[in-house]
Amino acid sequence: MLSVVIAALNNEDTLGRTLSSLFSNTLSADEFEVIVVDNGSKDKTVEVANKFPVKVFSCPKRGQGPARNVGLSKASGDIICLTDADVIVPEDWLESITEFFSRYPNVDGVGGPVLAPLKGHVNELQKLEGELYARAHVFPTQMVESKFGDNIGMLYSANCAFRREAFVSSGGFDESGFDAVDIDFCWRLILNGKCLVFDPGLRVVHLGFPWSLRGVFNQQFRWGESRGILNMRYPRSRFTYAGLTTKVRMYYFPFVLFAQILCSKGKKKSVLQLFEKFALTCGCMNTFLKAWFKHETLPLQLGGGWR
Repeated sequence: MLSVVIAALNNEDTLGRTLSSLFSNTLSADEFEVIVVDNGSKDKTVEVANKFPVKVFSCPKRGQGPARNVGLSKASGDIICLTDADVIVPEDWLESITEFFSRYPNVDGVGGPVLAPLKGHVNELQKLEGELYARAHVFPTQMVESKFGDNIGMLYSANCAFRREAFVSSGGFDESGFDAVDIDFCWRLILNGKCLVFDPGLRVVHLGFPWSLRGVFNQQFRWGESRGILNMRYPRSRFTYAGLTTKVRMYYFPFVLFAQILCSKGKKKSVLQLFEKFALTCGCMNTFLKAWFKHETLPLQLGGGWR
């Protein structure tokens, strides 16, 4: 039995497409369940969910971690799959996950690429955001084991599945309120000796790229805050700005982008990338300043009640 857990917040425009893709899967409907956890939506997200044969629950505490933990507490499957409310999964997604765990009994979790859509964009800005995302996320082309401290081959919550025992042993997702709860969860599993594998054949398409500058800034700012928190929690990780080479790249990269704006024909993408870098850096610095002046480090908070 597979359980699919989806955390949703104001996703009335995309949730229907996500659920339609799940119920179009080749796996028989009696072999999986879908759980949608509403995280306080003010639109018609719950109404959309109720049009499908899913279990709908509410999570009043805001955040991806709390919402997913509520879903995990309601899940009955031995394998728990995670995706987002703005993702399209292929028709063989569930069957591929089932076959993977049957083939590799010693693997605790699997995930794969989260791709940008090729069409159907709201506007040109959203299209450019998808292109920049694709450029920044170079996914492995062969099956690899996920490593602590590295985002290459990491399992993202939009496209992953774990054995139930992995959630039980880890205590679930962090509930302190930052975005990168999936990376934090995977790193804790790896540090505890669990085996996670990135499978390039397990692909999904992510629809929810921002289509306004405000949306771009807010997303990148949150990602920057998350990077800062991961840096403080896991100072040995390669993902953070710990190494000298990484620091040099971090600081000279904006100047390279500025030169591209002046010299290249594709100025829009370079300007947008520079804007992203600015927002990401602001978020990261905001985390460091909070830790410095207010001693706020967002320590790990586990729900623990779903086990």
